[in-house]
Amino acid sequence: MLFLSNSIKDITKPWREIVDPTGTTISQVQRYVQRNKMYYLAADPNDFMFANNLDVCKGVFPSPSFVREKHPELKGAVSHYEVMHSDKEKESTFEKVRAEYYPSCPSRMGAIYLFNNLDTAIHANQEWWKNQRTIYEATIEKNSNVLITDSQWLNCAQSEYEKNAHNYFQEKYTDNPILEVVVMGVIQVASEPVLKEI
Repeated sequence: MLFLSNSIKDITKPWREIVDPTGTTISQVQRYVQRNKMYYLAADPNDFMFANNLDVCKGVFPSPSFVREKHPELKGAVSHYEVMHSDKEKESTFEKVRAEYYPSCPSRMGAIYLFNNLDTAIHANQEWWKNQRTIYEATIEKNSNVLITDSQWLNCAQSEYEKNAHNYFQEKYTDNPILEVVVMGVIQVASEPVLKEI
């Protein structure tokens, strides 16, 4: 998460409409979401920056990727995952495939990750974080670039990185999907959690 001040109104204004190489707008390929649909964010309760932004910015969170797109002078803005993840080669391959074949999809790097229902958020919290995350309701602001896809494609051997990246960005499902919502844009997070860490 970014550490933000009170003055972020210019960052959260709607940005350019992205068009893929065929001339199809993202809104025509289901990349935009309804403003009032409820999603779920699994937040680290010890993340000072998240707590600060939840309070100071009234729950408004722009993704670092959105900030970089909107404000090139802030190109150093990064997400915690972007800096700390341990799958450098895998993420590099996924990003290369995205940039070459699916440029209208949001990048995983600098994105905000949500879940499209509470059950999936609870399941992911158990599987990935041993119930150490706090779950908040969140909405996605209009004109955000969104990908809803199966995170299970990331669980693969190095030889499958490229193939699975195509499946991931084509929004295909495995037999046991765990759907994640990849957001390049702005979300609004509720002030109180719906489920605290266990």
